[in-house]
Amino acid sequence: MDNRAFSKIGVLIILIVIVGGGILSYQYLLKPEEPPGPQVIPTDETTDWETYRNEKYGYTLKYPKKWTIGQGDEISDEVYWATPEKGFEVPWVMDIKVLAREGMTVNEWIQKDDSRKDFPYDIIKNIKVGTSEGLIVRDPVTMGNEYHVAFFPREDYMFSIGISSDPPEIPDEPVELLEKILSTFEFTD
Repeated sequence: MDNRAFSKIGVLIILIVIVGGGILSYQYLLKPEEPPGPQVIPTDETTDWETYRNEKYGYTLKYPKKWTIGQGDEISDEVYWATPEKGFEVPWVMDIKVLAREGMTVNEWIQKDDSRKDFPYDIIKNIKVGTSEGLIVRDPVTMGNEYHVAFFPREDYMFSIGISSDPPEIPDEPVELLEKILSTFEFTD
C-alpha cells in the first residue's frame, strides 16, 4: 500500500508540474505580445525658427519666427528682439550684449556692478555654450516682470543673452526658452 500511495502522489506531482509548466509556457512564450503604444518621437522645436548671424563676433543663434530684430547702441553692440504684440517697448522679449570682459570670470562679472550689492543676481544654473562655461541668472531688479540672463565668456568678451518673463505666444518658461535658444547658439569661427 505504501507503494500505491507513493505512486498516486508521484503521478499527482507530475500532473501539477505539467499543468503548471503549460500555464507558464503560455504566459511567457505563446501569449501574443500586445502592440506597442504610439512611439513618441522627440521634435526639435527650433527647426522652423529664424537664424540670426553676427559676423563681427562670429556667432549664430535661432529665435522664434514671429520675433523681429532691432539694433541697440554701438557701445555694447546690443541686438534685441520684439514680438508684434509687444513691439519694441522696454522690456523687449530678448536681447544680446557683447561687452569687453576685462579678464573677469563669469562670477566676477555678475558681482562687479556696485548696484548689485543690494540686489545681487540669483544664480539659477551652470551652463555650457560651446566650450564656454557660464551661468543663467535671474535679475531681481526688473520691475513688473522677471528677467533671466545667460552670461558666458569667449576670448576678450562677455556674452549676455537676456529674456523677459513674458514673451507672448511662447508656451515655455523663460529659463526653458533661454535654454532652447542657447542650444542653437554656435560660434562660427
